[in-house]
Order: sequence, then C-alpha cells, then structure tokens
Amino acid sequence: MRLHPATEPEEAGAPPDRDEIVQRRRDDDREAVEELTGTPVEVAGVDDRTIGGVPVRTYVPEAAAGASGGAVVYLHGGGWVFGSLTTLDGVCRRLADRSGLVVVSVDYRLAPERPWPAAIDDGDAVLTALTAGELGVADLAVDSARIVVAGDSAGGFLAAVLVRRARDAGRAVAGQALVYPVIRRAALDDVGDDAGAAEGLSAGSMRWYWDQFLGAADVAAAAPGELDPMTADLGGLPPALVLTAEHDVLCAEGEAYADALAADGVQVTANRLLGLPHGFLRKLTVFDAAGRTVDQVAAWARGTVG
Repeated sequence: MRLHPATEPEEAGAPPDRDEIVQRRRDDDREAVEELTGTPVEVAGVDDRTIGGVPVRTYVPEAAAGASGGAVVYLHGGGWVFGSLTTLDGVCRRLADRSGLVVVSVDYRLAPERPWPAAIDDGDAVLTALTAGELGVADLAVDSARIVVAGDSAGGFLAAVLVRRARDAGRAVAGQALVYPVIRRAALDDVGDDAGAAEGLSAGSMRWYWDQFLGAADVAAAAPGELDPMTADLGGLPPALVLTAEHDVLCAEGEAYADALAADGVQVTANRLLGLPHGFLRKLTVFDAAGRTVDQVAAWARGTVG
C-alpha cells in the first residue's frame, strides 16, 4: 500500500553529538506535549514514582481504580537514545483507558550515557518488583500473574528480552506486545545505509542506534538472547502480539521474529500495518492508525490477561 502522506523522510546529516542528543530529547518532549498527543485521555490516576529502584509513571484507569487486576509494563521507543515518559504519555493514557489495565511506563536509562545492559536491567527491576508484589506497588492492586510486557521499536526489543529473562527466572508473564520491534543488528548486515530514509528511519541510523546502545560491550560474551532475541530458546515464552509497519526498514526482522516464536510453539498474533512508517505510534494527532493500533494492543492485552 502507498506510504502514508504524513510520513516525513529522515533528515540527512551527521549523527548528533552529545549536546545535540540532549537538546533533541528536550525538543521531543515539547513536541509530544504541544503537537503529537492532542487532548490527553483522562484516567483515574497518574503518578510518578519508583518501582524496583527505577523511575516509572503509572496510569490507573477508571475501570481498575480500587480493584485487583492486570497491568501492562510499557517500554518506550527511541533507539535506546531518545524517548521518555513524556513522549509516550498520550499512548499510555489511551492504553490504560482502552484496556482497563494499569499501565506502568518505565523511565529506563538511556544510551550513550548508560549503554547496555542498563535499559534491560531497569526494565527487569520493574517487572521483577511487580511480579513479586514488592513493597511500593500494593496500592496499584496488580495481580502479578496478569502482567503483559509491551514496547515499541527499541522498547519492543527490551520487552522481548524481558519476557525471556522472566521465563528463565521462573516468573510468570501473561503476554508480550511488540510494536515494530527492533530485534537483531545482524538483520541490517546486507542493507545499504540509505535504505528506509525516505520512510523516516534508515538502516544507517539504526546501526548508529545500535552502536550507542552497545557502547563498549563484548557482544560475543553476552548470554543467548540478551542482544539478539533470535538466538535464545523461544519455547515456553508467553503469547505474543507482533505488529510491524509496512514501510519500515525493521519490518522484515519483526516478522521473522514472529515466525520464530510460532515455530517454537508460542501463540502468536501477527499483523503488518499497511501504508505506515516506523515511529507512527506516538503521533496520535498525525496518524489515525496510531490510535487504532493502541486500541488493538489494548484489546489484545485485556483478552490475554483474562
């Protein structure tokens, strides 16, 4: 299907330096508030707190206020370098409202200041605290057996790693929802740097994001699945929703991961979103499909936790 006309091509130029990264983070937050979110969806409660030693923002929908129920742990996108609680605030509000589940948005540490494994460890700390019912989360009344882990782009990668960690640690997770996820750097090996630039995210930029995320990590020493979910044993992972965008340089790797999950016996719901580019989800005022996609994730999560 033809690329959505609101898609903006990637700007040409050198990768940003440290000062430019910090400024872009500020600009992204401002843009989210002033332009991309629209009128925020009202929920029963929004609270900035710490869970498992990690800053989070919690969203309690009217349907869940005062009742024990499920939750969605959400990891934002942004190439592990950008993104924040603010950039995905509109998405998380709508997700909580439409699903009737508590949403816990994780403010994980960003690269290049805090490279791998900081972001994964932060997400793991939050998920562990929720599944273990640790102190500081009792007021959320989350049923630890009814938690879905979700994320978009780089957050989808984090979600995929977290559910595998949880399985290996014997902690039950009800499901995983991955929206145009990053899966493996190796998927870009035979792709030219300019591929995807017209659709908003080039292979060259994605390689740069991987470099920031990995830092000085010894990739060869990483445990199976930590830096490439495709290298892990996928059997026994929870049901998955995998949504890919048709005009996205990451589309093929997301779909390959969905196929790999299914081949290892995981219940998978996969859908390619036609006409759409990478990164559309947070642009609720630009892409009508953004709201519909949040609603699809919400309905799936609600059905998955029961």
